[in-house]
Amino acid sequence: MEKKITDLQQFQAELDQHRSLAEVAICVTSFFDKQLGWRARLISRGLSGISAQVRNNPRLLAYPVSSHYMLFVQTPAAPAADDVAFARLVAGLLAGVLPGIQEEQGPAELLVQTSALISGEVSLEGLFVRLQEGFAAAFPGMSAQVLTLEAVDNELNLLASLGDNAPYSPPRLNDLQPILAELLQSGNIVTLGPRHELTNGNHVARYVVPIHIGSTIEGALTVYMEVDNVHITAVELTLLSALANQIGIAIRMSKLRAHLGRQNEQLETIYRITESVRTLKPLEPTLHEILEQINNAFDAPTSYVAILDEATRQITFPCYIQNGEMVTRAATSIDDTSSLTAWVIRNDKPYATTDWQIADRPVLGLASHSPDHSILCFPMRVRDNLVGAIGIQSPVVGAYTESDYYLLASLAGHVGIIVRNAQLHEKTNRQLTELTTLYQANATMTSDLDQEAVMENVVRSMSRALDVPCVALILWDTNYRSLMLRAFECSQPDLAEDAGQKLAQHPLMRLLYETQQSTTLIEGQDLAEEEESL
Repeated sequence: MEKKITDLQQFQAELDQHRSLAEVAICVTSFFDKQLGWRARLISRGLSGISAQVRNNPRLLAYPVSSHYMLFVQTPAAPAADDVAFARLVAGLLAGVLPGIQEEQGPAELLVQTSALISGEVSLEGLFVRLQEGFAAAFPGMSAQVLTLEAVDNELNLLASLGDNAPYSPPRLNDLQPILAELLQSGNIVTLGPRHELTNGNHVARYVVPIHIGSTIEGALTVYMEVDNVHITAVELTLLSALANQIGIAIRMSKLRAHLGRQNEQLETIYRITESVRTLKPLEPTLHEILEQINNAFDAPTSYVAILDEATRQITFPCYIQNGEMVTRAATSIDDTSSLTAWVIRNDKPYATTDWQIADRPVLGLASHSPDHSILCFPMRVRDNLVGAIGIQSPVVGAYTESDYYLLASLAGHVGIIVRNAQLHEKTNRQLTELTTLYQANATMTSDLDQEAVMENVVRSMSRALDVPCVALILWDTNYRSLMLRAFECSQPDLAEDAGQKLAQHPLMRLLYETQQSTTLIEGQDLAEEEESL
């Protein structure tokens, strides 16, 4: 008996050193296990079924120790009378200590604390650290897991384990699926039993509480009981439901903060990539600067911009960078069924994969053993006009994330506008050059130069302004009443001047002169009857 008194005094001294309920609970469990080999825990007084179990089972003892908690003891065999008296003395010591514990709180206090943490914009990780301690104090004898179902890969994600004895791995998704189905259908707490069982190692879940994010259910709070065959009260179920809703609010706010953070990063990246090309420049140097910035932002070994010519339905690659080097890529048709870029532009749809070798490939011609595994390709559109496509590729599996996907999608729109502006800039410069050439030609023709010099200068200027290999000036000779070649300028030596003579004698040239309507001459084409008559 003296030893037990000494043990109680040591226990009292240990209790006096603790200032949190979690520390007291650990001290109680350790003390009973060490002194008597009994399993003892502080549990909620709201658990129903305890009294009936204690009456019917001599190996169970229960003593109220505060307004929220009771001492629950499980013995390996029916205890002796002096052991029961010893347990009662321990309960008396706890009843004297617990009112002075600063962190003692019930479920209602936990909700108030959680609400304050959420309002204070604490991080989700920080919230769960505080909840880990608070849940153990508010719901003794219980533990819980915060689970979310990821829509992308349809897998359970364990956000947090709450309580002193919660399992640290999520339950199997197959075991939880029928419970989630009922949860989604009813939107209410599911009480588990013979109809639905959910085990996680040695733990058996008793309740699954829905976590609402907005108007949808995107997660669950699975509640585990440490004492068999007991149930919590309706009030505590309501409090658990309120706690789950607060967790849902915290998750939603965390997602919104993460989304805003990603948007801010995307805007900064877009600004950085497009900053150097805001002034109008020719197309190729503009694209080269953009792709260099994209390579840095995405760490992409391969990047390219493809341009669509709507008139010819041809796709060209004016800028294609591979491992830091410019690579020449042949043009292709928008109808090419073996080109991924053509598929993206033709269908006006993006394509993304983290592993090309196992992905569903939309085109047949590309080899499944392509060295690039990760591919992102987006169409570039300016209002209703398709400009082309922009793409990045990497030989690394899973090189690009969801954030990279949305960032490149945003960049595609900006780069499309930059490309269109560069095209308009080049077109304007060409028109300005043509106008300058016409002005110079007009000035030449009004000068004192002879007629032959004037005509030679005109065809030379036209060839340079129009950027065409050959220009022929064919005039109507009133004396001979026929078309005559008067001046010929050609930058290709293989086209002799007699080609211009043949052109002047072509029947369609007479038709053009007679009708004064533009026409197209195609080498080797058959002549119509009116052309033959000429």
